[in-house]
Amino acid sequence: KPSASWMPSSSPSVFECPEDTISDEDQGVINGTDIFGTVFTQNIGFNLMTSNTTSYGKACVDGMIGISPPFNFLFVIDVSGSTEKQFKGTAVGDINDDERSNTILDAELDSVIKAIEGFVDAPSLTNDNVNIGIVTFSTEATYLGNWGAADPNDPKVVNPSLVGNLTSLSYGGWTNFDDALDKSIKYFENDAPDVGARTNIMYVLSDGLPNRCGDDDPNTAENNCANGNGNENKPGTIVFDSELEILQTDYSVSIHAIGVGAGSDVTPGSGLDKLDNTRNPLTGDNVTKVTTSDELTALILESPIFSDVLELEVKVNGVVLPYVNASHVRSTPTGYAFGTTIVTGLDPTKDVENNITATVLLDVGGNSTTTSDQLTLSTETIVLGTAMPSF
Repeated sequence: KPSASWMPSSSPSVFECPEDTISDEDQGVINGTDIFGTVFTQNIGFNLMTSNTTSYGKACVDGMIGISPPFNFLFVIDVSGSTEKQFKGTAVGDINDDERSNTILDAELDSVIKAIEGFVDAPSLTNDNVNIGIVTFSTEATYLGNWGAADPNDPKVVNPSLVGNLTSLSYGGWTNFDDALDKSIKYFENDAPDVGARTNIMYVLSDGLPNRCGDDDPNTAENNCANGNGNENKPGTIVFDSELEILQTDYSVSIHAIGVGAGSDVTPGSGLDKLDNTRNPLTGDNVTKVTTSDELTALILESPIFSDVLELEVKVNGVVLPYVNASHVRSTPTGYAFGTTIVTGLDPTKDVENNITATVLLDVGGNSTTTSDQLTLSTETIVLGTAMPSF
């Protein structure tokens, strides 16, 4: 407890998190066993960000558990004619203002925007360490450009230029996977910042079968490729080995392929199956088909960490906070996150050091009885009081 009263004598009715923050990070390696009995490892970071000072005995706390920034994200979105179809699940509305609500395209755009909002909501992710590229594809593909997730003038708001480009998209045309990959290479080759040092992640969303051949594909399916009949999934329409090699070898891109709707094909050997290189070691799954907007959003926001958060403990000056625990962790495209949480119990007296510590226990498979596949990470920040005591 404070040793003296402090000025001002009471907290404001609405506490706003200060922009001045401090952070601490712990990193470790967790071991697991895949479905074939082979041991795999994954590097995990735990970043704790808190207020740097306190005047009212309160502080803001955020945490990120997962892959540490910086990141380049590329979203590759199918806008072919078939994305005009209605899509099941929670209504998302008319995202692109084309007077057709709850279409496949609306669901695709809504899920991507939710991912971007998640980046903006995480204080440890900023325009300095997250870049977002957008490619759309139908008969041909278009690279729209790259942006920071947040408004350059307000880091707490989603970038209006980025969202504006997404919500202006319309449907039409056939489906060309090959050109989508060509335009994806353009992003990583020319525009993605620090591409050799960042984690590069790519999502491909498509609702149907590729029915257009690419620039240097063989003529084995030329007729079907040319007429765009929607029934030709191979071989001519999925000959893009050279593009995949560039993305995976030159830029180490993790490619998540998602079949959006019942008309998509995720069977072994299909185009989407060929694209995806992110097999889950615990299930053996890689490419996934979703049939509702809820499933699509959950998959876009799914954590890439192959372990569960068993325990999360936050302390202020050694006192455990019961209102911050593992149940408050949410999944994000970079791992898990918690906060922003306003914590109390700090001494705001000038120059008093307040300790905020956070500890997380991770387990591959979520089985608390096994310890060989667990990892504990701990972080600590010191929040200085700034209020002048009044005697």
